Amino acid sequence: MAFTTHLGVIVTTTGLNTAEIKKRKEAYASCISERTKLTLVKTRAGPPSTDSRYEELLAAPHIIATAEQLVKSGVNSIIISCFGDPAVGALREIFDIPVVGPAEASIAIALNLGGKFSIITILENGISMLEECVQRMGLGSRLASIRAIGIRPDNLEKNVQKTAAAVSRQVKIAIERDHAATIIIGCNSPEMAFEADRLRKLFPIPIINPIRAAVNMAESLVRQNLRNSRVTYRTPISLHRA
Repeated sequence: MAFTTHLGVIVTTTGLNTAEIKKRKEAYASCISERTKLTLVKTRAGPPSTDSRYEELLAAPHIIATAEQLVKSGVNSIIISCFGDPAVGALREIFDIPVVGPAEASIAIALNLGGKFSIITILENGISMLEECVQRMGLGSRLASIRAIGIRPDNLEKNVQKTAAAVSRQVKIAIERDHAATIIIGCNSPEMAFEADRLRKLFPIPIINPIRAAVNMAESLVRQNLRNSRVTYRTPISLHRA
């Protein structure tokens, strides 16, 4: 069978062990279509997480280096497996192939499903970063709230029941208090992202899994033969060839 999409996924969290990387790959594999080939890799160096602006800057050179290797291997689309979408804009300037960030992809889907949306993230320090992302997209008026469950990334799978309960609690508050019409799970850890699939059975509004959203967006852009706009994402001067 000929593959339509060769999807490269970059895991930016260097602190993940082999078992956790396998779990991440299985999560993405469960979302791709039968005509999509998946290549998932972790950056070789960088900070253990990308949950702050400081760490995103430290991670960016390693994300770019990993993307360059993926493009050489033949991928025709890239997903950055971090809800903060680190280095996504930079990669769009460098490459023509679609580069998808889970946050932007999830928000784009939320806009088609309801009025105001809420994002459920992990830590308080990520709230202002996500607010900046929403404002950059010009969608401040569509944001109901951003709420954090208060669990560190490395603790999400240590107590899955605690994580599930914390996510459910914040979803309930976002609906009842913030009047959210759509919920986005703002974390690419499978333990949290796939809570969306369970919670859709418990709450009466759409709840978006960012892994599924990013995969579906990447596949759609490839099928439509769409590329990054050079009006917005101009090739860096340092990469211009004489």
